[in-house]
This record gives sequence, structure tokens and C-alpha cells, in this order.
Amino acid sequence: MLPEEREFVLWRMRENLVAMHKILEAAARDDMRELARLADETAKVPFINIQMPSLRGVIPPPWRQLGKLVHGELGDLAKAAERDLPKSELPERLAKITAGCVSCHNTYRIGPEDPERPADARRRFP
Repeated sequence: MLPEEREFVLWRMRENLVAMHKILEAAARDDMRELARLADETAKVPFINIQMPSLRGVIPPPWRQLGKLVHGELGDLAKAAERDLPKSELPERLAKITAGCVSCHNTYRIGPEDPERPADARRRFP
């Protein structure tokens, strides 16, 4: 993984963590409208290999599948919150989302630059 790719992925993961924190804050306030908005917004963030195409050959398929799972669960949470999701169901739904995060972070580590990758594969992250 190139340094720019590594920085981008780490930035994206930090943004995901901030988004989950905001979702938890909305849940703690029992603000389902805001929770739905935040979950929907987070679910619609493009996958990292779309935001940075050079990652397409770097991110393994199981990692992408976990990302799809998390985004799907966030979308489902948003829809349920819009329909007045009972607060008692919230912990289970949030646990499903974070299970995908935990699984990915337990499985994958981001290593240093790969000297075999061509320099033209580099692209600045937002």
C-alpha cells in the first residue's frame, strides 16, 4: 500500500469512528430523527476503493464485503429509525454494525508502502 493510500484509508476509518460516535450520541439523546440522518449519511459514503481507485487492487474482497455489510446495516438502521425504531432494539442493531468494524480491524492491518506498485498508482486523498 502506498503512503497516500495508507493515509487515505486511515483517514476514512477515523471518519467512520466519528460517525459512529455521533450516531451513539443521537441514540443516547433518543433523537431518532438525527440518528436516521447520520446513519443514512454514513451508509451513503462511497467505498474507499471508489474514492481512491488505486485501492481496487489492494483491498482484499473479504474487506470489501465487510464494508458492504457495515454500510448495509447503517442503511437499515436509518430506515428503521425513520419508522420510530423502538429504543430497546437499538443496542442489537448497533452491535451488528460494530461487529463488522471489529471483525475487519481484527483481521486486517495496514502495512508500509509496497515498492512493487508503480508510482503512477498514487492519488491524493481528500
